[in-house]
Amino acid sequence: MMTNISLNSGIRSNLLQLQRSSTSFQTTTERLASGKKVNSAIDNPSNFFAAVGLSDRAEALNSRLDGIGQAVQTVKAADNGISTIRSFVSAMKGAVNNALGNTDENARADLGRQFNELLVQVAQTAKDSSYRGGNLLQGNETNTVQFGESFDSSKLDVLGFDLGGPTSEVDADGEISAAAQSAVVERASTAGVSAIGYADSTIGTPSSAFFGGEAFTAIGAGVREIVGTASAAAGTQATAVALYMANQTGDAAIGIQGAGTNQVGSIDWGGASYKDDLAAVIQQIEAFDSELKTQASSLSQNLASITIREEFSNNVINTLNEGADKLTLADLNEEGANLLALQTSTQLATQSISLASQQSQGVLQLLG
Repeated sequence: MMTNISLNSGIRSNLLQLQRSSTSFQTTTERLASGKKVNSAIDNPSNFFAAVGLSDRAEALNSRLDGIGQAVQTVKAADNGISTIRSFVSAMKGAVNNALGNTDENARADLGRQFNELLVQVAQTAKDSSYRGGNLLQGNETNTVQFGESFDSSKLDVLGFDLGGPTSEVDADGEISAAAQSAVVERASTAGVSAIGYADSTIGTPSSAFFGGEAFTAIGAGVREIVGTASAAAGTQATAVALYMANQTGDAAIGIQGAGTNQVGSIDWGGASYKDDLAAVIQQIEAFDSELKTQASSLSQNLASITIREEFSNNVINTLNEGADKLTLADLNEEGANLLALQTSTQLATQSISLASQQSQGVLQLLG
């Protein structure tokens, strides 16, 4: 049977000091390795869970940054499309002005064919202004940008509009086919209702938003008329157009007539009444360009709001992460000093044990 070994008080005290130093040494080296003084809830429950809450919110906001960045690109694509379209519109206005000052009907007809080509380019540009499947220039699309960490808690709806027209080349006569044209329908009413519908029913049916929520019916040759509160007013006027634009609220419905002689509603640039007809086209172009400027201004304001919120989100994320760090990060200078002190303390305790052991050996020599 083994008997218990008795240690003198000096050796026992130094052993206890070594044990404490070993525990502190492990804690300090872990903090130096991780850079944190709170690595788990055991270290400091209050600080640990508070830091987790801050980090989770920062992560949620950070996950929105990709969507915000893509929204910026979508708006930029639309703005680039509008800028390009306005260049074509300027060229269209130049073609009309050239025709107004030209007495040669054949030369005016050639300008009309060039005008139709520009109409096609405008419609194609609107179609090509998409970004990752979204297009703010067609179909009255809405791009909803999420800013908050919770879905729909903080957002911005970027409203697009609907710009449509012929996207195929003009025919052999330089005219736009009837199937590619639309029709402006104006009712003479106190409400001043005006909207654009399709001239060919095979193309499709406009949405109710296209008419500001009103219902509509076909009234011969596929031309559509608004019916509703203003339907009691007498008289309608249908004019074929090759290019149209309408916004989501239904308060802007603008069309530009194409040039030609074969299609119903097209303007004969070589005809005798060309001055009055082309003056009307100038008015259509100016109204169209004015609405483009309005839409461009709206997109610019939305882009400014998105970029401001993007910067704000980045700042909030940094603030949250900094707050979490203050609750958990270790002071590396302090921990380095602690490690040096622990190493010194361990060496001194080891030497003290060695001295106490030598004293015990001296007693044994006296007894021997």
